[in-house]
Amino acid sequence: MTGLWGVLGALAAGVLGLWIGSRRSASRIQQIQHDVETGRGELKRRMDEIFSLQELSYLLADTISLDRIADQVAQYVERFVASDGVLVALTHAAPRQIQVVGASGSLKSLKGQATNYGDASLVTKTMANQHLDTATAPADRPVSIFGSELRSGTLAAAPLQAHGEILGAIALVRDRETPLTDADLRLLTTAAAHTALALGNARFVELIRTGKDQWEATFDAIADGIAVVDERGCIRRANRALSSMTGVRVVDLIGKELAPLLATDQNLVTQVVKDSGGGPHPLVARSDQLKLVLRLTAAPMGEAAWAVILIEDVTEQQALEASVIQNEKMAAVGQLVSGVAHELNNPLTSITGLTEFLQQQPSVDERGHQHLSVIREQADRAAAIVRNLLAFARPPSPGTARVDMNDVVSRTIALTRYEMRLRDIELSVDLDTQPTNVVGDLYQLQQVVLNLITNAIHAVADNPPARERRIAIKTSRSDGAVVLDVGDTGPGIPEETAAKVFDPFFTTKNPGEGTGLGLSITYGIVQSHRGDIRVVAEDDAGGRFVVSLPAAQSMAYQEGAAPERPAEAAREIVSALVLLVDRDAAVRQMIDLVFSHDGHTVVVADPDERPDLALDAAAYDLILADPRVPVSTGGTFADWVRRERPEVMERTIFLTADVRPETTEWLERTGCRFFHKPFNVQELKEAADRLLSETKMT
Repeated sequence: MTGLWGVLGALAAGVLGLWIGSRRSASRIQQIQHDVETGRGELKRRMDEIFSLQELSYLLADTISLDRIADQVAQYVERFVASDGVLVALTHAAPRQIQVVGASGSLKSLKGQATNYGDASLVTKTMANQHLDTATAPADRPVSIFGSELRSGTLAAAPLQAHGEILGAIALVRDRETPLTDADLRLLTTAAAHTALALGNARFVELIRTGKDQWEATFDAIADGIAVVDERGCIRRANRALSSMTGVRVVDLIGKELAPLLATDQNLVTQVVKDSGGGPHPLVARSDQLKLVLRLTAAPMGEAAWAVILIEDVTEQQALEASVIQNEKMAAVGQLVSGVAHELNNPLTSITGLTEFLQQQPSVDERGHQHLSVIREQADRAAAIVRNLLAFARPPSPGTARVDMNDVVSRTIALTRYEMRLRDIELSVDLDTQPTNVVGDLYQLQQVVLNLITNAIHAVADNPPARERRIAIKTSRSDGAVVLDVGDTGPGIPEETAAKVFDPFFTTKNPGEGTGLGLSITYGIVQSHRGDIRVVAEDDAGGRFVVSLPAAQSMAYQEGAAPERPAEAAREIVSALVLLVDRDAAVRQMIDLVFSHDGHTVVVADPDERPDLALDAAAYDLILADPRVPVSTGGTFADWVRRERPEVMERTIFLTADVRPETTEWLERTGCRFFHKPFNVQELKEAADRLLSETKMT
């Protein structure tokens, strides 16, 4: 019996165990089923997220417009994160500003608004912290999302970060206080990452496009020609300046070889590209096709043997540099000429003075007068050469008289007509009927015309019988200037010669037939009159010189010469005490002889023995002195007299061989009479007589 109950008990325990086990299995099965359903839901959500992100990727890949990307992202996030409003804010072009470029739902009204980095909104906060931020706005504590307060609801913002740079932020809002799930925040963060990459790429594309537009605008705005050439020297790109320079449309330049467009030398472009490997080496060449002087500079472009070539028009620059060189030559030779003239003036003064004195002596017979005339003639010739040298070295300041160039031409033609008739030269004259008045010095301008006509006579004199001998002279008015044109039918002026015709001492004549100073002097006179002279160089087509001078204004100067001084009554000076100070012994001897012969007492001061002390020896009626003679206290005699003995200034005449302009200005400031050597002895004596008469009267 006991065993039976034991069996029954075991069976009951087994049944109970089976029942409990079945219950546990059912619960486990239910849990497994629940987990499967949960996983299935999570998988569905993840798949939905993947499909959503795939859809977002398609949307972002469809455009590179920043505004379009921002609007599509806002609409996407609003739809898939179950929000009521979304905005996309990007850094603005203005310094430290953010602007809403895309918005949807309840935040759509914020599109276009901008705010500063320093405000307290959630957008600027998440950009500053560079991570996702969320906030809940209860009714008693509103939260700012982007310059707009939210009184209730849930907010979230994620930064837009790409390539290590914060581009902006995405922000969303729910009008209800429903917290955002992890899936919502994960989707927002993932969408922000995708959006940031798309926006970064769009910005790069925009920068590239903007840079391309700016480069093309700059390329076309450069005033010099630019060409991108390939390894064969063909143009791949060209700017408008090159098109204007060559006269070929930009579109037609593409594919053409650059060298034939610029110069006859086909190797020019090849050479400049070859030289560019070690740095820019500009080449200057004359383009026969374009009639321009061009400077080409090349720079290599990548590994394809292409090059960028800059083509500059330096025609005017070359002419300006030539003019500067010409002026520098004139200045350098002018200094040399001034020194030579200074050394010649003293002996010429002695020669002309003593010759003039001897010619006035009754003891000289007729034959002696003839010899003296020859000496005087040759001395005057030498003095004329010196004056020409001085005119070249220091062109005298032009006068302020009104000069009619038609009258100057007519007078000069009258002087040369006999020589032209003698050489069987035909003359053609075309004088403008309008006034051709200029302001200047009549004699200097006449020298200009005479030099040009003489140059033309010499040019046509050697023409062969078959070639006509003709000189054409024309005057005209052009743009406020009077133009003188002197042309001839001579052999012409080669280009290499034209650059030198105004150089001093340059001449194409045989030795002994010319000094080469005529055109140099002409150049200096024209320049001193604020004019311009140029030579038209045409081989075998005759020579032409064109002079342009500013026309005189109608009321700028009064007609007529200044009234002449009334002649002073002759006063006989019986005797005067004269102090003579000069460093040249021959000049001292000549002046001593001339003034002593007229009855004056001449005291010759030794220039090496303190000539300033000679003034203390006597009360001199007249002082003839070289102003540059040094004195014992330092400085010059002229400065010492003006400073220490101003009372004798009115009785002083300075005699100088110094031809520099600053010396003339310095002597003018002293207020004393002065003469440049070589001077006319008779004029010096007359000036001395007038000075003695004036001082006697006072």
